[in-house]
Amino acid sequence: MRSVKTQESKSKKAKTVSNSATAVLNKEDQLTKTVAIKASRQAVRISKALELPVQFIEKGNLVEVRSGGEKHLIKAIPRLKSKVKVFKGATLCLKPKG
Repeated sequence: MRSVKTQESKSKKAKTVSNSATAVLNKEDQLTKTVAIKASRQAVRISKALELPVQFIEKGNLVEVRSGGEKHLIKAIPRLKSKVKVFKGATLCLKPKG
């Protein structure tokens, strides 16, 4: 009986560790997104201060906003269908193979 209980407790610990690892990964992803947004905003602010044009994607078009505030369409970016089929319940690996 004792060995069964220790195996159950070990499996519960393993589940807790994997859940916490997922939570850490989600926290890192959120932190990365936050840092990227802040860096982008700062880059746009600096570019405007130096009167440099800023490029971004708006409604599927690559647009350049010049220092005077005028918008210039550079090119349309078509949406491409993915060739990869992902089914409901599929597990996506975040680590590269190798």
